[in-house]
Amino acid sequence: MGSGMSTRCGPMGLLSWLNEVLNPKMIELDHPYFGRLEFITGKNVHNEIYGFWAGELVTPFSERPLGIFIHAGSDGPNDDHRTRYEALIEKFSDLQAGILPILFQEWKTIIREYGDDIDKIERFDTPESMANLFNLADISIEKDAGFELGYLFSDEEMNLPESYIAVDMKWEVTYSGGAD
Repeated sequence: MGSGMSTRCGPMGLLSWLNEVLNPKMIELDHPYFGRLEFITGKNVHNEIYGFWAGELVTPFSERPLGIFIHAGSDGPNDDHRTRYEALIEKFSDLQAGILPILFQEWKTIIREYGDDIDKIERFDTPESMANLFNLADISIEKDAGFELGYLFSDEEMNLPESYIAVDMKWEVTYSGGAD
């Protein structure tokens, strides 16, 4: 009866299926902090092998699970990844205030290139006026001190398909505190 295909739902469905086809020795990990993760491997355009861990994670600032991508070796995420993720969570509201103007500028570029009715752009004159149209979709913890936050933009009134905008950022996590 089985066709050999499985039905997958959610943001990880396609990545999981592709990984099974391209990398039949799938490595799975139940990480104590990041939850269930799958190791995705492949080659980039320069024929270099890469790997990252992918899963879903519920965050304090999202009503639905987000995709989480952690660039780490086959041994899995380490304490540095967890520390950097915790720093992102702690500073997210401050970061979001700085990210919103970037998203707003990207949105205006998309509208100018693809929008059917450019006059509708006037209904949003500040980044804050359209904050609810951007939804954080995924978080990528890069190998260096960087992050990539992926946002989905959707505006049915503008007759635009759902768009994806990635925001790359880097910062150095520093520690302060007294002696024990």
